[in-house]
Amino acid sequence: MTDEEITKMCKSLARRYKNYNEYEDLFQEGILAIYEYLNKNPHALPARLYRVASTRMHDYINLDKLPVTIPASDVARTLARDPEAEVDSTWTPQAVDHLRLTLLGDTVSEDKADLTAPSSEEIYMKSEQNSLLAQRVQEIMTPDDQLLIYMRFAEGMSQAECGEFMRKSRWWIYDREKTLMSKIKTIVADLQHPGFF
Repeated sequence: MTDEEITKMCKSLARRYKNYNEYEDLFQEGILAIYEYLNKNPHALPARLYRVASTRMHDYINLDKLPVTIPASDVARTLARDPEAEVDSTWTPQAVDHLRLTLLGDTVSEDKADLTAPSSEEIYMKSEQNSLLAQRVQEIMTPDDQLLIYMRFAEGMSQAECGEFMRKSRWWIYDREKTLMSKIKTIVADLQHPGFF
C-alpha cells in the first residue's frame, strides 16, 4: 500500500467513531500502528493493515482513554464493545466481573481516585528525597547511634536490652533516642518543606 492509501484508510476508520474531538488522535494512532507493523512485516497485506489500524483505534478510544489502566486483550475488547457479552477466557470470573464493572463505570469515587500509579517524575523525586534523607541522617549519627537505632527499630529490642548490650544506662539510651528522633524529625520536616524551618 502507498502512503496515500494508508492515510485514506486511517481517515476513513477514524471517521467511523463519529467523535470529532478524538478524530485526529484516532487517525494518528492508526497511522502509527500501521507503520510500526510494516516495520516488522514489510510485505503485510492491506487487509491485515486494516485490522491493525482498526484494533489500535478501538483500543485507544475504548481502553486507553479510561481513567484506569485496562489491559489490551481480547476479553477487554469484547467487554468494551458489549459489557453484557459472555466471554470465554482463562480469566477468573471475578476478574471478568471486575473488568466489566470498570468498563461500565463513568465515575471514580474520591477515595479510590488516589489509587493511580505515581509518575516517573514522582518516583524520581521520592528517590532523590530518600537519598538526601539518608545522607543527612548519616551525618548526624555516630556509630553508637546507628547501632542503637538498629537494635531498637530493626531488632525490636527494648531500651533496657540496648543499654545492657551497649553498657550504657537505660536513661542514657532513652535520652539519646529522644535526641536522635528529634533531629531526624527536623531533617524530615526540612526536606518536606525546604526553607520553612
